[in-house]
Amino acid sequence: MTFGTFVTTLRRRLQDIRTTSGTLIADITTSGIRWTSEELIEIANLALIELVRVSNVYEDSPLLKQIIGNGYFEARGTLTFSTAELATPSNVLAITSLVEDAGDGRSFGYLEPSKFYDVVIEHGAPRDEGFFYTVIYDASAAVRKIMLGASYTGDLRYTAIYNKGNYTSSDSAVVLYIAGMDDLLLDIAEREARDREHNWERSRILDVRIAFKFGVSLGGNR
Repeated sequence: MTFGTFVTTLRRRLQDIRTTSGTLIADITTSGIRWTSEELIEIANLALIELVRVSNVYEDSPLLKQIIGNGYFEARGTLTFSTAELATPSNVLAITSLVEDAGDGRSFGYLEPSKFYDVVIEHGAPRDEGFFYTVIYDASAAVRKIMLGASYTGDLRYTAIYNKGNYTSSDSAVVLYIAGMDDLLLDIAEREARDREHNWERSRILDVRIAFKFGVSLGGNR
């Protein structure tokens, strides 16, 4: 499914398929009577972010355990370090591994932020080798950074949970990285739209449908 198809299908679900002049809407740049183009693009992006985040929260469900375990949301790439820190890619939820792109192909072990600096200030191993990393928010730079245990120069290959949510109207023809979950993605997007309309009855119905598709229980009547 392309991003354009996602947005136009959502518009059909919301029964807002014509302009104020009665013309049938055929693209994502045109606003309807009730929903503007910008609003639906925003909702579509939020739905993508929520699907990835909630899938990882409920990873113990039978369906999601297989999806997450098979790297459904994993992406890979390369980062070039010249020091011990680098801003994380903007479209990832979490870095899951770092490996040298050359040399011995050493893996960097992950440390929780609360433990990272305790290790860094030590004067012996593993401080001397520095083959570990954490991810932490740099408040002064206002950016999330990957921090290495020691300065490093070169490329590191990473895997990460992909969480792109900044599509625009120019991305209409771009195929979404999420495949085979179109109906669930549309349910999440419609639920957000119904919340904004204060259509709580329809929103509750979608909550139940979404939970069923995730394979989780809502834990009582909604």
